[in-house]
Amino acid sequence: MTDLCMGEGLTTSQLRQLFFMLKSVEQRLKGEPDLDFGIVQEAVWKFARQVEYQVKRGVMKSPTFAAFIAKHVDVACKDVKEFRGFVEYLTSIVAYLKEK
Repeated sequence: MTDLCMGEGLTTSQLRQLFFMLKSVEQRLKGEPDLDFGIVQEAVWKFARQVEYQVKRGVMKSPTFAAFIAKHVDVACKDVKEFRGFVEYLTSIVAYLKEK
């Protein structure tokens, strides 16, 4: 997965910036367990839009990462448990990335 991201023209910092869009909502859920799930879903869709925008801008050289995200958006928007699983998965990817 890291080759998928980096090979498409995403820098580590760009990927982390996108990732923190979701991570901040996850942190908010920890502090506000009764947070309206619509806020979480909105964050996921905003994240997916930003990834797609990077493809359209030409920052990502191919749409593979965007396709990966698009395939997982519905799952991440299903419920809190699935959202947290999706964020955990992305956390693993981002944590693995090494600075050049």
